[in-house]
Amino acid sequence: MCDDYQQFGPLDNCSSFLFENYMKELKSLVRKADQPLQQVINHYSEINSINRKESFDLINYNDKPELKHPHTNGPITKNINGQQYYTLILSKFKINVKFNKDCTILTKNGEVVKCFNIIQTSDEILLIGKKYETLLPFFTYPINSTILEIFILDNFSMNLNCYKLTSIKKKLMVLENDGTSIAIPIIHTRLNE
Repeated sequence: MCDDYQQFGPLDNCSSFLFENYMKELKSLVRKADQPLQQVINHYSEINSINRKESFDLINYNDKPELKHPHTNGPITKNINGQQYYTLILSKFKINVKFNKDCTILTKNGEVVKCFNIIQTSDEILLIGKKYETLLPFFTYPINSTILEIFILDNFSMNLNCYKLTSIKKKLMVLENDGTSIAIPIIHTRLNE
């Protein structure tokens, strides 16, 4: 354990608690000792085929999103009118445009967007943000990190764009390291397409 601490730092840096915690989900799919991997795959595909959307989407757009902290400071794009908010609370996470740690999303189109404003129009909620033009892999071995949706962010766009609430795929956490911005997905916010 001392060697691990010297190599990786505090236990939280190399803890596999999240994965160990998920083992109970996998164990619940195993009914007998014979062929556990096949049982997990079969049960997983049964669940997936019954109702894929309800089983795995973690944001339910039928739930009413909660908007907090109204303001009038902008920014807004042309032809968009409505009440502006700093905070959007969804069923599994929130977006708060006042804090860098809470305002970055990955869209279903694969764009990484930093949100600057939240607007409720008469019929929908819109996110106003700027995207990163260049998404580079953070690592390439053993696989390319872009497959895991982990990116080095570069070329921040100067243009404001408008994104619908339903365009969110997941929330990202952006870490700064020596002037480099690294985007990492927050696991519990994953959406299936």
